[in-house]
Amino acid sequence: MKLNIAFDLDGTLVDVFTTLTNYMEMVTGKRVEEPKDYGLMSDYGCSEEIVQQAINKMHLNWKSCQPLPHAKELWKDLWAATHDPITIVTARSTHYATETYALVNHIFGTHIPYRISFAKGNMGKSPYLYDFRYFVEDNGSTAWSLAKAGITVFLLKTSYNKDMWNIHSNIQPIDSLKDIVDLRRIFTGGV
Repeated sequence: MKLNIAFDLDGTLVDVFTTLTNYMEMVTGKRVEEPKDYGLMSDYGCSEEIVQQAINKMHLNWKSCQPLPHAKELWKDLWAATHDPITIVTARSTHYATETYALVNHIFGTHIPYRISFAKGNMGKSPYLYDFRYFVEDNGSTAWSLAKAGITVFLLKTSYNKDMWNIHSNIQPIDSLKDIVDLRRIFTGGV
């Protein structure tokens, strides 16, 4: 049976913000408990270049990233129900493909097949989702773009996407990946 749901990676299946905010605190001397800006620039009062350096460092330091709660359970449940590989569509650069695969293998193991598509930026994800009805995302702008393209987006509620929770009927805010675990029958054809 084919899965009809795909996932973003950073901030959706994997907690990258802890690593990013730790680095940003070290560089700027400023502590931010709940980022309000997905790009972090306004939260830390720094340039895009500094944020990009933090992102690059996080990609290279992939062992410091941890799965979000319920990510491993969801991964196993979807595979057990369908035996269809899990699909990840990420805005990460292909420059970090080796580190991205190492991160996924480190967190989820290698016994469940998966595929990763590297989109050109968050707005470039829709071409990779033509075969999917649902997507799980944490970036509000990406959710908006995909919702307009007709994809139902489960948007993880975060401090940086509050303004996007109710702007489109195809955006369904969720508290955690546990909500997806609970709805698994929808994505697996009722299995």
